[in-house]
Amino acid sequence: MKTAYDLPDDDDRAFARDSDPDTSHEAAELMSREKICRLQFIIVKYLRQLGNMGTSEEVENLSGISLQSLTPRFRPMVKKNILIDSGKRKTGKSGRRRILWELVRYRK
Repeated sequence: MKTAYDLPDDDDRAFARDSDPDTSHEAAELMSREKICRLQFIIVKYLRQLGNMGTSEEVENLSGISLQSLTPRFRPMVKKNILIDSGKRKTGKSGRRRILWELVRYRK
């Protein structure tokens, strides 16, 4: 049986907005399904380590992967019912409030 943690769906691709620079479009074209799946796995792994809830910045700190690579994966994971916005916020190192993402499978 296929689960949300399997390989990404056909519509789970990297995208760039029309207004984004050409370098963003090039990066989106180079993003493979396997890399997307790997990033999703990493996000789940580190959110589990954080008690099933954490910010993208916390995942960045634990994984060593940049926010620019991680954050585009969060919304598609919400659409696949892997993550939800917990409604809680946490102040990041920049002083800005960050979304606390929660793993749906381990929600209390």
